[in-house]
Amino acid sequence: MSYDEKIMNILLSPSTGKLIVLGERYHYLFDDAAGLEKIMGASFKKELAGSFGKFTVDRDDIIVGSYRIQTRNALSTEQGEEARRLGLRELPDGRFEIAARIGGTRFESVALAKDMDASALNQNYVVTVDMIGDAREIPKQRTSSAKETVENVLLILAAPVLIVMVLFMNPCITCGNGG
Repeated sequence: MSYDEKIMNILLSPSTGKLIVLGERYHYLFDDAAGLEKIMGASFKKELAGSFGKFTVDRDDIIVGSYRIQTRNALSTEQGEEARRLGLRELPDGRFEIAARIGGTRFESVALAKDMDASALNQNYVVTVDMIGDAREIPKQRTSSAKETVENVLLILAAPVLIVMVLFMNPCITCGNGG
């Protein structure tokens, strides 16, 4: 038995080495042993395109799958050296690729939503934040400057996620169709 999964979002957690794939039916939490996060900092990251291979899940919701990331075009000599250092292999046409097996766990998206009582969590919170060492306080600014700062911080925080999402936004991304 198999099913096609519509991938809605892809997230990468560099600090934990996890690749999080949010599907319509299920969510998948993979260990990214190949270290996708190191590739996201490459000088040629705008040249990358990715796809998933077929996912296989057992009765305990343990899942294995694969992804392939390739450069769209041949790279410069310097970028080629960087790609090799990052573990990508050169293809005969001068492009580079990395293919990786991934494994992890599958969670039913509807079950997660039902288990969480959003109304119990949707409230105001007060959190004390201790600054340690050289942590600096954000200076008080005019309203417009503060708003710009918040927007810039959100953009910086969202950039790695957007890069991963764009990387895998490919028509063959459905898990059941291979890639």
